Amino acid sequence: MKKNHKYDIRLRNGRSQCSRKKTGQTLTISWEKPMQEIVDAYSHLTKDTPYLLPVITKQDGTERKQYEKAEHNVNRNLKKIGEMAGLHIPLTTYVARHSWASIMRDMGNDITVVGKGLGHSDIKTTQIYLSTIDNSTVMRANKRFLDRILK
Repeated sequence: MKKNHKYDIRLRNGRSQCSRKKTGQTLTISWEKPMQEIVDAYSHLTKDTPYLLPVITKQDGTERKQYEKAEHNVNRNLKKIGEMAGLHIPLTTYVARHSWASIMRDMGNDITVVGKGLGHSDIKTTQIYLSTIDNSTVMRANKRFLDRILK
């Protein structure tokens, strides 16, 4: 059986465990009521499939392509929402991931906690990941600084 199917997710004591496909690392997350409500809302569309959500609808060898198409559509719609909100960068799922990591770091969480939340198996990966965020944060801060002093 392939990884990341609903049969690979184990719910215990309000927590979900699953394997991250990219790294093979087991992730444990808190399984919250709104998450279960979303899965339940779509369960009639996935009852005969190994998937939690109806992102992949056919089991015919095109599963990866279906996933990539759905991801592309989500990111395209997020970019439209970002434009409507006046954001200066394209909003994507990757931006959301970066935002989560930088907020967690800025809240004073240890880098190992952030790395675990990101599913990184090596702290160096998290340091590299956060360093790219640091650069963009510094650039934005510099722009605000220059805008203020050049008024």
